[in-house]
Amino acid sequence: MNCKQEYTSIIFKALFEMSEDNPTQTQTMYTEKTAALMSLLKKCGYLQKQGFLPELIIEICRKKAEFIKKAATKNELQTIMKLPGVRYNGNEVLPANKYCIPEEELIAWSITSLYSPLISAGQKRYEKLFKQVFPDKTDIFNH
Repeated sequence: MNCKQEYTSIIFKALFEMSEDNPTQTQTMYTEKTAALMSLLKKCGYLQKQGFLPELIIEICRKKAEFIKKAATKNELQTIMKLPGVRYNGNEVLPANKYCIPEEELIAWSITSLYSPLISAGQKRYEKLFKQVFPDKTDIFNH
């Protein structure tokens, strides 16, 4: 299965699972979740056109779809769909919330590094994420 088929399959599976009887989910939340999944599908297509690795795109799609399915409020959905945020605690850069996906943050750091050199804390975070997402390719950091 190619990348587009795989992330599309993840989205449609999530839509199917959401459409099953869920007595606690309102029609409004179902509509909001459906819109979020369609937005995720569009985002995956954009990332693919930009040439990002299929394994990153598929993992982002899989994790975000799970978050979307479990979301209880519109505010939670909005947080899930935001670009990955970070915070600095004075010592290191950390994910902003529990919905930050390492693969998505890695892409964000990659894009950021194209526009400007990363500050030390940003570079350390980028390397940490790279090692987490690609543990078998960490030898590139051994200059």
